[in-house]
Amino acid sequence: CAFERNAYHIKFGDRLSGSFQIGPRNLFLSFGGTKTLADIWIVPNAEGRVNSGQGSLITENKFGNENYDPNQSRILVAAEDMDSGEDRLSRKPSEDIVTGKPCVYGIKLLNNLFSGGGHPQRGLVYSRVRDTTIFFGHNQFVGSTYPYLIEFDSRLERLSPQFLSHQAYVYEQENFSGRLSNFPGYAVVPDPRGRFSGQQEALPMGPQADDPSYKPLVSVTGKAMTAYGKAEISPARDSHGNMTAVSVTLENIHGGLRVPFPNDKSLNEGRLAFIDTELKAAPKQSMSSIWLMIIKGFNDKTREEHPYIEETVFMQKVVLQPYWQRITIPLTLRDTQEANLRLVISPSWWFEQDVIAGKQDAFDCGNVRVYHAKAPVGLNREGVRLMEDEDLEVCPGIDPSQIICSTALTADRTIKFTVSDNNIQPLPGTRFRVSRVAGGEGSLNVADLISLSEGEWCEVVYTEDSYVISSAGIL
Repeated sequence: CAFERNAYHIKFGDRLSGSFQIGPRNLFLSFGGTKTLADIWIVPNAEGRVNSGQGSLITENKFGNENYDPNQSRILVAAEDMDSGEDRLSRKPSEDIVTGKPCVYGIKLLNNLFSGGGHPQRGLVYSRVRDTTIFFGHNQFVGSTYPYLIEFDSRLERLSPQFLSHQAYVYEQENFSGRLSNFPGYAVVPDPRGRFSGQQEALPMGPQADDPSYKPLVSVTGKAMTAYGKAEISPARDSHGNMTAVSVTLENIHGGLRVPFPNDKSLNEGRLAFIDTELKAAPKQSMSSIWLMIIKGFNDKTREEHPYIEETVFMQKVVLQPYWQRITIPLTLRDTQEANLRLVISPSWWFEQDVIAGKQDAFDCGNVRVYHAKAPVGLNREGVRLMEDEDLEVCPGIDPSQIICSTALTADRTIKFTVSDNNIQPLPGTRFRVSRVAGGEGSLNVADLISLSEGEWCEVVYTEDSYVISSAGIL
């Protein structure tokens, strides 16, 4: 079909179903004297988070540039102005913002062609509804691009947490050079060709050995995590055979493991982060799956007194295997204000049958890390830290694994291994190599482990509870 002479070519809502589809092979233009204000207008459900559009699809359409108004968006998400008309046909979009329960979630915008003209001033999608999540994938842009894929009315100030805590994703866009959104944290963006380079939500393909954006947030062994609720823990062997993991046995779904983030500002709003967790099915009576969740305002009574949708800002189900797995999950958080955030590893909160006491009630947990980075990062950070003529504090995860003293020492100097927070601890296998290439009158003391003279080196490795010398020699 060709749509040419409408202010709004297609209007959907407010009773969005989960099955509408626009396309393939529609043509959206602006001809015949009627000024098109938006090609598609989506109206959120007035009742709230019910039938909000999940599974709906806008695909394989052409959005032409004929008489296109660069001050308007292609797709508008806005409520109806109930006073502007007598029925759905005559009502116009409301200029008011929507911050409550009404939402639009799960609509997919895939494989469309957007022809540009002039210099668009608004995002491809423009929303006055705070709780809006649209998935974008493999759309093609010809001519002028848009400033944002999705732009929110500035009066909204910030995005809502993800609907049902599900992470949103935006996939590759052809020839798009704008920004993801005007608010941070809209979605994780797998970005193999660098279309969103420099944007904090973008996820490049492949690991980065020395990522300058790396920032550790949580680093603990399983046995260092805190059990809560109806959970009992016992030491277990990790993937290397050491007793740093923990086996968790549950009485019911109201229990698990938890660890707090250092403070509310440590997990930056909108910035790409990773949860990196080692999990395994228990040898006996194992559960089939477990959930990784980030929860705000968590306490011992949260499970029974707080509605999980409101308190959980991220969740991901993990299927347990009879062998150790490292599970690495990317995420962005949209709202971390006054959050009091905790990482929680537990069964689901709403399926009682996930835990059957005495039959299906256990799982094993090894090392747990949470960090900001542009790609998954290994335990030991690449790079070099140069030591000057003064004492040096070295933090795992923050400082690189190579420490070189290239300055003559005028007095005895010490390298001290420290941590930036109690929940950012060195994990077994954390390694530093210290080399002294310059002389001087002073000694170079590597903690209380060894003293290095000019031309000597050593390597220290963290075991279960301390650093030890693993090797040493002459340069």
